[in-house]
Amino acid sequence: MQAAAIHYATQELEQELIGWKIGAASEKARSMLGLDRPFFGPIFKSDLRSCPGSISPAFAPRGAEAEFMATMERALPGKSSGGHPTT
Repeated sequence: MQAAAIHYATQELEQELIGWKIGAASEKARSMLGLDRPFFGPIFKSDLRSCPGSISPAFAPRGAEAEFMATMERALPGKSSGGHPTT
């Protein structure tokens, strides 16, 4: 997890962050991966694809996983997290 955090922090310096994804959200997925909680990852503007669209096999050599996103008209009420899901 530390290596991933360093990787994402480095990318954030160079790319526009547009959102966050959650992995292993279900108990079954966490069990299969040997995790005790979900994890998160950044979504950068450079990775966004419109629909319909296509990607090169070189983009995802082991396979692709779809991420679905929605744009909200306004922020939800509550404390601002400063753009990071763990703060």
